[in-house]
Amino acid sequence: MIVLVCTACHDPHEPLVRDQASYDPRCLACHSTTQASKPTADHPGAACRVSTKDCVSCHMPKQEIPGMHAKFTDHRIRVLHKDDSIGD
Repeated sequence: MIVLVCTACHDPHEPLVRDQASYDPRCLACHSTTQASKPTADHPGAACRVSTKDCVSCHMPKQEIPGMHAKFTDHRIRVLHKDDSIGD
């Protein structure tokens, strides 16, 4: 299991980046970019079957927590399906 730390995606010395597409290079630094690519030491993550753009929109979607009245970016990076919730 690969464990990511906050600084894998966020620079603590810079303001929070809110443009989701700006995180794509960080995802693709570890993930392969084509289905034909085999995982390597430099790119141990498999390629996404859907896209190489806007990764966080699918793998870290914003979800509303009941009673919070705001959307929260789910940081459990995974493949989500339409009916999945934050606790799944």
